[in-house]
Amino acid sequence: MKFYYTGAKTAGGEQTDPLASIGGYVSNTEVPEAQLGNIFGAPSKLIDTDLRIIAITNNDTTAYTGITCAINNVPANLTELLVAFAPMRTDAFSQPVAPKPNITNIYQSVTLPIPDMPPGSSLALFIKRNVKYPVPGKTAQELLDIESGILTEPLEEVLQLTFNYTVTPPAGEGGGTT
Repeated sequence: MKFYYTGAKTAGGEQTDPLASIGGYVSNTEVPEAQLGNIFGAPSKLIDTDLRIIAITNNDTTAYTGITCAINNVPANLTELLVAFAPMRTDAFSQPVAPKPNITNIYQSVTLPIPDMPPGSSLALFIKRNVKYPVPGKTAQELLDIESGILTEPLEEVLQLTFNYTVTPPAGEGGGTT
C-alpha cells in the first residue's frame, strides 16, 4: 500500500507540492510517511477549512481484502483533522483520477471499513483540517498579524492511520495477513 500526492497534470506525472494535492490525477510522488501528520503546513491567514486528497494505491500483484483503517487524531491547539475515503473515478483513457471533494461522511477518531483493493487499484483519502479562530490567549494585534499573514501559528498536528488488511494472492498461490 503506497500513498501518492494528487494534482498532477497527467496520470503518473510529477507533483511534489503537498499544498497542491487537492484532487485530480495521481502523481508519481510518494507521500513521505512523516508528511501525513502535517500535510497542510502552518496556517498564516484566517482559513476555516483546508483539504488535501491523497491517493492510496495497491501496487502489488495481490488483492487487499478486509481492509480497516484506525484513525487516531490528536488535534493541535488550533485545528481538528477529519478523514474520509472514496473510490477513484477514471478519465476517458481509464486513468485513475481523485474525485473532487463531495464529502458527506468524514471522521475524526474511529475505525473504518475500507473497500477491497484489487491489484493496481487506488482509493482517495480526504484529509480535512478545520482551523479554530480566534486563537485563545492572543491579543487583538496578534490576531490582526495572523490574519494579514505576518504572524504564523506553529502546529504539531498528529494524524495516525493504521491499516489492517488481508493479502489475497492470485488463485493457486499461498495467502497471509498483514
